[in-house]
Amino acid sequence: GDKLKVYNATDGMVDRTAGTVTTVPLSIDTQITTNLTISAPKDIFVSEDGTKMFYINTSTLLEHALSIPYDITSCTQVGSLAFGAGSFTFSKDGLNLYYAPNAASTTIAHWVLSTSFVLGSAVAQTGFTTASSLGTYGISISTDGTLVIINDDTLFRTYTLSTPFSLSSATLTKSTTVSASPKYRATSFSKDGDF
Repeated sequence: GDKLKVYNATDGMVDRTAGTVTTVPLSIDTQITTNLTISAPKDIFVSEDGTKMFYINTSTLLEHALSIPYDITSCTQVGSLAFGAGSFTFSKDGLNLYYAPNAASTTIAHWVLSTSFVLGSAVAQTGFTTASSLGTYGISISTDGTLVIINDDTLFRTYTLSTPFSLSSATLTKSTTVSASPKYRATSFSKDGDF
C-alpha cells in the first residue's frame, strides 16, 4: 500500500504516506484513541490490502476491519484473541499467526487460521522454545515460510523451518550479536524476503 500510520507515545498517530511524514494532530489522535479504545498499544500489523488492522492492546490482540483501506478512522473491531504484551506477525497470506512475548519467556506461540486474517478461526499449534535467556522481543517470518528471525535485546537468531510455517520444524541456523544500545524490539524481512 501507499499509506502507513503508526502510533507513538510522543506524537500520537503519525501518518507516513507516499514517503512523507505528517503528525496527525493530537485532537484527531484522541478521537482515534476513543474509537479504538487504545490503552496500552503494542505492535501493529496491517494486511497488504489495507482492509484489516491488528494491534495488541494491553493483553489482547484486536482485529479491526477498515472500510476504507489503510484509513484507521474507518475501522471497526471485529475480533480479538487473548495475548500478553508482545510482538506478533502474520504470514503474508494471513493463515499463520506468530507471537513473541516480549518478556523473560522464550516460548513462541503459533496459530493457524482457517480464514485469512480472521482471529475467530485461529487454532493453536505447537510452538517452540528459543535458546534465549533474555526473552524474545521480535519475530518475523519470510514470505515462503522457511525462515524465521527472532530477536532479544542484543541477539538475532535465524531459524530454518523444514516444514514451511511450522515452528515445530525449526532449526537454528545463524546467530548475530548486535550492540546492547539501543535495545532491539522488532525485526522484519524486506519485501523481497531478505533480512
